[in-house]
Amino acid sequence: MFEVIVRSKTRLNLLIKFFLFDEIQGYMSGMQREFNESTNSIRTELKRLAHAGLLSSKLTGRIRFYKANPRHPLHDDLQSIVRKTVGIDKIEYVIINHTAHLDAAYLTGSFARGINSNTIELALVGNDLDKVQIERLVERTEKMTNKKIVCFTFTGKEAKYLLKDKSTQLIWKKED
Repeated sequence: MFEVIVRSKTRLNLLIKFFLFDEIQGYMSGMQREFNESTNSIRTELKRLAHAGLLSSKLTGRIRFYKANPRHPLHDDLQSIVRKTVGIDKIEYVIINHTAHLDAAYLTGSFARGINSNTIELALVGNDLDKVQIERLVERTEKMTNKKIVCFTFTGKEAKYLLKDKSTQLIWKKED
């Protein structure tokens, strides 16, 4: 859907990378490998987004790192649009809201690193999770997002051990 509005594939990839999660940052050659696109197209789009104030940059040694500018007036709106484009809103609405005994939900894999993909890797953490119910919810959400969802379930102890070396982004946590 967002692809209709943002015609540039490079710009779309950059918006997803930087506005999915505020913590994600990137540099030119790393993004070239991640997106498999030319350095020139990435440089052009980075320059446009930075000039518009949507991205901030910081020079560390000889490498310029970019990240979303949270003070930009459109930051929250863009983040909301990107999350809806990816399908996080539907994951929250269908899977998270309808899973009993859930303590936390994480994105892992490509999206946790800000890379657009046709597959969403989701890690659900909680005790006594109903895997059959979760599978039904995942199937329903896949139809809504047009993405494959690979869902892993963990207890709290398992998650601490098995997710510690993976790229993860917390998308929901039970309030204490």
